[in-house]
Amino acid sequence: MISTVATTTNNRILLSSLMVGAALGRHYVTGSYTFSEGELALLTTGVLVLNFPGNKQAEDSIDPCIAKGYARSPILGCYRLIKDAKLIQPEAKQRCAQDGGRLLLVNSAEESQEVLSLLGREGVDYVWIQGSRSSLSAPWLADDGTPLPYTGTIDNNNVPDSFKMAFYQRLYAYPALGQYYPLCEI
Repeated sequence: MISTVATTTNNRILLSSLMVGAALGRHYVTGSYTFSEGELALLTTGVLVLNFPGNKQAEDSIDPCIAKGYARSPILGCYRLIKDAKLIQPEAKQRCAQDGGRLLLVNSAEESQEVLSLLGREGVDYVWIQGSRSSLSAPWLADDGTPLPYTGTIDNNNVPDSFKMAFYQRLYAYPALGQYYPLCEI
């Protein structure tokens, strides 16, 4: 986006310079550097039109969340439930990363409730979300290695090999080889 704006701005400056240069060149050839009122008005209008910001609002109004196929929620932010295939947890992480996302990190009880509502609306039981641990006694961590900001009640928490976080009516500990839909965020 920034390079597009910079390129557009550079092109406008170049066109304005060419326009002024052409006007001055014409007057150099004729021997007169004085512009008539009409020529001055036309030159000024051309420079202003070329340098005046275009429809910047239209460019900025394209929501990057929506553009990547995500939905916007006031509670979850930009999220995407990918229902084309059930995946094991490592594949679900990769699928989210393909479009610059990551598995959803549930930050609060309110977000947990919103995920539950989303799954009900979508007719989905299980989804992969962020959360992993290295053993039954280890703390639950987000993908960046920090402790999960919200754990609530985690079902299936004491089952061996259940070291990945999924969501089924609430937070759930599952083995990484379970196959569920990824719930992504950007």
